[in-house]
Amino acid sequence: LTSSPFYYAASYTWGVPGSLQEIELNGVAHSIQANLFDFLQQLRLADATVTLWVDALCISQNDNSEKSIQVPLMGLIYSNAKSVFVWLGPQADGSEEYFDSFNQAPSKSLKKVDSDARNPRSAAIAFLQRREYWTRTWIIQELVLA
Repeated sequence: LTSSPFYYAASYTWGVPGSLQEIELNGVAHSIQANLFDFLQQLRLADATVTLWVDALCISQNDNSEKSIQVPLMGLIYSNAKSVFVWLGPQADGSEEYFDSFNQAPSKSLKKVDSDARNPRSAAIAFLQRREYWTRTWIIQELVLA
């Protein structure tokens, strides 16, 4: 290739093993973990095509030979992506109010966050910080190289 293709990359957790959903990709059915399914549902655009690199779909997970070739390329994959979409999981524990607060006027959204756990915004931040996503070592590469 003379130039890199235009694509986005996904950064997410695989979620609970065995909790599978089915999707169709290029006319072929694929089983994916429920967490990835939720992510793809949120990302889906009715009127546009998004080219997305997702490890669970782009690397054959049942082929150790392919994985041994592809895994060392992950740094290049994330650094060449147009952007990386991070999926922390579905809305829960006040996360929607926390993220919605960024759409408010700057004077309201930039106020110092009270560290009091009774403050709904502080509680939402605490819950977001405890999500499984932050326990993955791979996120360092996925986010830094983005």
